[in-house]
Amino acid sequence: MTDLETFSVIRRNTIKKNWWTPDNPTNDFVMNNLSAEFMAGIRGTMYQPADFIRLKDLTLSYDFPLTLIQKIGFSSFRLYATGRNLLTFTKWRGLDPELDTQDGTPLQKEYVFGLSLGF
Repeated sequence: MTDLETFSVIRRNTIKKNWWTPDNPTNDFVMNNLSAEFMAGIRGTMYQPADFIRLKDLTLSYDFPLTLIQKIGFSSFRLYATGRNLLTFTKWRGLDPELDTQDGTPLQKEYVFGLSLGF
């Protein structure tokens, strides 16, 4: 069975699941069945810690020496690089531990490179 065969919220997410089956009696996830999470009529909630450490923003820049840049007619000359959402350290098995549901789109990695000149 695949994750698309049921439509319960816990099954529509992007976590690759180790479903319980008679041949695979695991405790990771309940049987892939729409009503499998109900035990004696009470819904059992799947819980997984979403602790994480994230390197969110990092900027590196270099200002060229004034003695060098004045010779070529500039008052300032800076190169820089910025990265966003570079690394996430977590045991969370979904896309992103910050998402309120795993149906959404995770944060994108972004890279910006630039040059700042002053005349």
